[in-house]
Amino acid sequence: MQDESTSQQEWDRYTSIMVRNERGVMTYAGVELHERNGKFYFEDPVLAEKHVEKTDKQGPDKDKLAEFMLRHDLKESYAYRFASWDKMLPVKQKNRFRSRSAEEFYSQYGELDRFDKLADHQKIFVNNQGERFYFTQPYQITVEKYQIMERAWRSLGLLIDISIKDAWYYPGKTPLIVVSKTPLELIK
Repeated sequence: MQDESTSQQEWDRYTSIMVRNERGVMTYAGVELHERNGKFYFEDPVLAEKHVEKTDKQGPDKDKLAEFMLRHDLKESYAYRFASWDKMLPVKQKNRFRSRSAEEFYSQYGELDRFDKLADHQKIFVNNQGERFYFTQPYQITVEKYQIMERAWRSLGLLIDISIKDAWYYPGKTPLIVVSKTPLELIK
């Protein structure tokens, strides 16, 4: 169900399909994809290489994180130690979803790819209006896995968006996924 504060136009913006752009590269949600072994991943090998050169490691880019928080006027939530997407939901809705979604993920990907295990490098931020934004930056996320997360979160009235360029953990290898009740503008 759609949040009343989210207009139909904003909601439609988050409805995505995989298409080829004008350069012939496959895209999803406005993000160029990297094909490997017949699957499409939210990765950018060139950006990943630049990140390793800049930071001399494969960890977070703290300057990029600080710039992102400043650009969106965000601060870290008190829930940062136990960051989880379900902090976006009321308890009753959260419990109903968890029991239903676990079965879907077991059947499609097996026990190791349960819903919560797709999350990595998680954070929760809040803006000045008190709205929460859940961020995750998983490795090797395929379009197929993202679509399952996208359907599940949207069925709960949450918006989901993705960016490779805004990721701060390991840009190019870990895309930034944001889940929230209100839109947040990401660089595609």
